[in-house]
Order: sequence, then C-alpha cells, then structure tokens
Amino acid sequence: MQQKRYDNAETPVEIFDPDKLQAHLGKPETKEVRVFKLKLGMEVTIAGRKYKVTRMLPNGKAELTLQRREGE
Repeated sequence: MQQKRYDNAETPVEIFDPDKLQAHLGKPETKEVRVFKLKLGMEVTIAGRKYKVTRMLPNGKAELTLQRREGE
C-alpha cells in the first residue's frame, strides 16, 4: 500500500496492514491510500529505486529485481 498526500508527495511502498491503513486514512494530510497486489511484470518504485516483479512464488509472495539505471 502507498499513501498519497494533498501536496502530491507519496510515501514509500509498504506491506498491507489494516491497522496502518486506518491510521493513514485518519491523518488530515492524506489524500488517498493505494492498495494494490503485485503482478508479474509490474514495475514499482520503492525508496526512489525502480524494481520489476520477475517471479510470483506459490505462497503468494513476489520476487523483485532492481532495475539498473542508464549508464550503470
């Protein structure tokens, strides 16, 4: 899940937790909270770095691979 604020700032992606979701929704600066399920091939940004979902494991977890920046 990811919190988006009214100033368009986004918090880092974090694992879904119903209590944290309610806490985020109770804050006055929160515009929306995005909850999503990772899917194969999806690209996500975590702490300013891009990752790609390269494999889905049988237990429902996803394997992420760091995407290299141009020039690295």
